[in-house]
Amino acid sequence: MGLTTKGICTQIIGSIGTFRAHPEMQSENDCLVVLNHLIRKFSEPAMKEGLMKPVRSVRVTGDCKFKREHVVPVKVVMNKLLHWPDTTISAANVNKLEQFLLDQLLVVHITPEEDACLNRAGFQQKMPSDWDGVDRFARYKAAGIYENIDHGR
Repeated sequence: MGLTTKGICTQIIGSIGTFRAHPEMQSENDCLVVLNHLIRKFSEPAMKEGLMKPVRSVRVTGDCKFKREHVVPVKVVMNKLLHWPDTTISAANVNKLEQFLLDQLLVVHITPEEDACLNRAGFQQKMPSDWDGVDRFARYKAAGIYENIDHGR
């Protein structure tokens, strides 16, 4: 049996809660390593469960090579999770975290050239400095490639 989105969310909350309650047992780096792994795994069951469908650049066609990106960089999501307000493992909190991850970790398929545009603009692992925390496509807009994203696929 594979991982589930709710199981991943429960593990994320547990790791954050352990880090906060028992820093002598788990360092911030330990917590970040766990979060990094779980965040990167989240999209697999989300797609299998029908909760997430990737979007892609209109330039990704046929057998074109593409890069698989999270709309908000994993590093940004990890830092947000370190400040997650509630580390109680409850159905409501797991559901809230699941929705947050579905919003932030949308998968985007872009061409290597578009990926290079993100990197040149300095957005490989971060969002624009004026990011409002809401517009998940802000780095694509700032890098000039947002107009290529087909949201209907």
